[in-house]
Amino acid sequence: MEQALQFIGEQEEPDDYIKTLNQVELPKLKSNLTVAQFAYLFKLLMDEELFEYKHKTDVYKFLAANFETKKSSNISADSVKNHMDSPDVKNIDVVYEKIIHMLQTIKKDKENIGI
Repeated sequence: MEQALQFIGEQEEPDDYIKTLNQVELPKLKSNLTVAQFAYLFKLLMDEELFEYKHKTDVYKFLAANFETKKSSNISADSVKNHMDSPDVKNIDVVYEKIIHMLQTIKKDKENIGI
């Protein structure tokens, strides 16, 4: 903690600290889904308008830059786009089962808090 405060104090301007934080490369989040399943899940989230964005390509690029799967540490934005645009039944079914499991968890959580 003391080192962090010293580092902050050494910065010429408060914005320097923020700039330094923004330059830190964060690890990608690893998904247990395939790229196709992952893309379909985010397609659903986008269809529900849970995110604001100007262009879908921004979302494809963001997902490719910040996520990886068990089999692919480098997902391409084109791959995300292609899988979002053309989901197949097998991957839809896998995501469907994941959503059913989430709904069951929500139901249990509501019961646990007395709703």
